[in-house]
Amino acid sequence: MNETACDSYQKADKKLNEIYQKVLKEYALDTIFIKKFKTAQRQWVRLRDADIEARFLPGEFYGTIEPMCRCAILQDMTNDRIKYISLWIEGLEDQEGCKGTVKEKE
Repeated sequence: MNETACDSYQKADKKLNEIYQKVLKEYALDTIFIKKFKTAQRQWVRLRDADIEARFLPGEFYGTIEPMCRCAILQDMTNDRIKYISLWIEGLEDQEGCKGTVKEKE
């Protein structure tokens, strides 16, 4: 179970990295956006890691199920991030007044 959960997380992490690279490529000419987007991703990784450490304190034992739980939570967090940054690839509807740097949906 631990291995299956962690494999699923690794697949989600790989997908996140692929989408992240797509965003960088698609918006490559907007250097200010790219700089801010990279900063946001680094901060998200720090938050993700800090959240996991707060949930499962380093040096503590939470049972043999901990690796599965840890990977399942990381997968959920990663899937949420995938959904969020996919907006820059998929775009938002024209009438969306709060789209900022997100492109218009085709």
